[in-house]
Amino acid sequence: METLKIFDNHGNLIDAEIVFAFNCKTNQKNYIALNFKKNIFEDTSRYNNLDIVEITKEKSNTIEVSDIPEKDWEDVKQALQNDVFSKI
Repeated sequence: METLKIFDNHGNLIDAEIVFAFNCKTNQKNYIALNFKKNIFEDTSRYNNLDIVEITKEKSNTIEVSDIPEKDWEDVKQALQNDVFSKI
């Protein structure tokens, strides 16, 4: 399987795994949940350091992500609740 490389918007490689991806229908942007693989709680927790980020560029086996702008957070939270978590 091909390895996907994830970079921040400054070109730094991010050491994280993708947990899930989703599209926000309201703003037509794509987002991913990342597991940064750093245990910050107890050892038995599987996902200790999760973050939701916006996909800003996609090319071949690389993606670039950035923090979600404050103006988009309400739409992203609604998409998470209604389109992701409600289906789990």
